[in-house]
Amino acid sequence: MNFNIMINGRIQVGIDFEVLQEAIAGLYDDIDSFIVLEPQTPIGGSIYLQAALDGNQYMIETRVMTDNNFIHYRYITTDLNEVVTIFTDYYRKHRLTNLDSWLDATSEF
Repeated sequence: MNFNIMINGRIQVGIDFEVLQEAIAGLYDDIDSFIVLEPQTPIGGSIYLQAALDGNQYMIETRVMTDNNFIHYRYITTDLNEVVTIFTDYYRKHRLTNLDSWLDATSEF
């Protein structure tokens, strides 16, 4: 499956895993520092997976499409390895992590 990635506002088409890892490790605490990983076709209904760093906390979000609507999920962690694992599963295994413990932030949109 092909992916596009937006790193700090710049889109790259057709990335490899090393680019993704470097983008995650390179996040810094600034509004302009973020990554958005977008699959060619939705993964488990998810149309993208994104991450940003706020202080020492990573904020990961995904949007899952449901019929003509969506649910926007958010997860906060301080563990960089957890962020890498979530993105690795999405990119390499085409699997969306279990969202049961994620916050439904749909009302913010």
